[in-house]
Amino acid sequence: MELKELFGASLRQCRRSRGLTQAQLAGATDLSLEMIGRLERGLTAPSFETIASLATALQVTPAVLFGAEPSGITGQRREVLERINKLLASSSDAQLHRAERVLAALLGG
Repeated sequence: MELKELFGASLRQCRRSRGLTQAQLAGATDLSLEMIGRLERGLTAPSFETIASLATALQVTPAVLFGAEPSGITGQRREVLERINKLLASSSDAQLHRAERVLAALLGG
């Protein structure tokens, strides 16, 4: 996965996990809606200022926007979680809710 794509997937996941729309994030960062979309799709590389602004708005460290996990998960488990994360980050809200139900049924949660 290219760094821009990793950044975009992480950005999308952080935004969605906070219940924000792209428009709301754009407003909170003074970026255009188009720029948020291009960043999330991995089409544009962010500047340092943009990274800082997004991290502040999403209340995460800049490293999280590049896929860093504070829990220190490594190895094959991390690779599997990253693949799952990428799939979930690029799915629609309906697909995400369906995936949640499937996982809850599979894991007994």
